[in-house]
Amino acid sequence: MIDRGVRFQYLAARHAAPLMIARAGGLIIGTAAGDRGRYLGNLVYDVAKSAVARMAFGMATELRPHGVAALTLLPGFTRTEAVLALFTGDLSPTHSTQYVGRAVAMLAADADVMRHSGESLRVSDVAKSYGFVDVDGRWVPPFELPE
Repeated sequence: MIDRGVRFQYLAARHAAPLMIARAGGLIIGTAAGDRGRYLGNLVYDVAKSAVARMAFGMATELRPHGVAALTLLPGFTRTEAVLALFTGDLSPTHSTQYVGRAVAMLAADADVMRHSGESLRVSDVAKSYGFVDVDGRWVPPFELPE
């Protein structure tokens, strides 16, 4: 998780940042998981997801003078092929991968996206703020761990 999750997101951003700096603008989005600072149930998973959010915060600080925004997107329970193949429970709290893509598209099109730089944004909150829904027409509530 740390090698293929955190490291690969860092390497992608590291290669993209100089191109964005050269054009004085851009947006780097990392993906992570989180629920209001709650422990995610597995040490390595929790550390990896926290590291991605902290990395975006640091990138936002360093890239802000160059007009480049960096933030973390927190998808909820996503209906990936693996989830559909393995999960036998209630799928109503899940959302499609397109829901996340719509959040990315809205943020990328926002001329004032710098106001979010350094933040970790839940996809559901982005959907509510920008007024879009999932492919099935639903606004999917934010992912939250049980108390």
